[in-house]
Amino acid sequence: METSVDQTVDGVPYTKSNPLFDMSLSKTDLFSFQSDDVKPIKPKRRWCFNVIVVFIILQSALNAFLIYKVITLGTDKGQFVRLQSDLHLLNTSTHKLEGNLTTISLRSGPPGTDGLRGAPGERGFKGDTGVAGALGPKGEMGLKGEPGEQGVAGEVGPRGLPGLQGAPANQGLGAKGEKGEPGGQGLGGPPGFNGTEGSLGPQGPKGNKGDQGYSPELTVRLVPGRAQGRVEVKYNGVWGTVCDDGFDTVDGKVICKMLGFRTAMSTFTASPGSGRIWLDDLKCLGTESDIFSCVHGEVGVNNCQHNEDAGVYCLD
Repeated sequence: METSVDQTVDGVPYTKSNPLFDMSLSKTDLFSFQSDDVKPIKPKRRWCFNVIVVFIILQSALNAFLIYKVITLGTDKGQFVRLQSDLHLLNTSTHKLEGNLTTISLRSGPPGTDGLRGAPGERGFKGDTGVAGALGPKGEMGLKGEPGEQGVAGEVGPRGLPGLQGAPANQGLGAKGEKGEPGGQGLGGPPGFNGTEGSLGPQGPKGNKGDQGYSPELTVRLVPGRAQGRVEVKYNGVWGTVCDDGFDTVDGKVICKMLGFRTAMSTFTASPGSGRIWLDDLKCLGTESDIFSCVHGEVGVNNCQHNEDAGVYCLD
């Protein structure tokens, strides 16, 4: 590009040339340069903007070069004036171009496609425990339970004491008549009622002291209670426990009868005892009078520990 401007200095015409422009301007239209003369930049052509920036940089370098020439050639008046004119024209073009750059706008391109889905993040830390909620409303009353089973009948109470004898009746009025002849034998009357029980007679003399009776030694006991506890049996003078393998209320009934109770209400695993475990795998019929009469394994032979000791609850 080249720009020429005609001027007259000291009556001598000359032409100024700017190698950076490809247009000719006179002094009359130097300042008539309009922004419409610059073609609008097309959207999405950023390389055009880069070219303009490079052009400004080169033009600034040219200005520096011209200033240098002005300083070094200041002694030549005609050449100095030409350099001043060139510098003025170059500055004017630069200002116009800088003004046009402010009107350039860059449109953004269409949105790009969505990126790939990111990998899931790591699991977060467990949150703090929430505040306890308010107490809920009171629930409705439950259904009435069914009646329990009938209890065991009690024993018959002792017989009461006999009643007191009634007073004799009074004799009727009038004198006693003579004894009549014995009449004929009448018909047999109905049997009379039983008479009232007579009063107790006097206590008899104290009898002689009898011989001392034989009291058999108990070979069974409950620990720690009288009617409820861990079953312990005595064998060869040594107390030991009974394993609860197969131990039920039938076996417990024999134990309770030996202790004077009527029957066994329930069995359970008692608190651990100590020492020997004499009996295991009992199979009583309930009619035995001694626990050792029941079917069982060999005395003292078992596969149990003391945390399997049998217990029973006896009932009078």
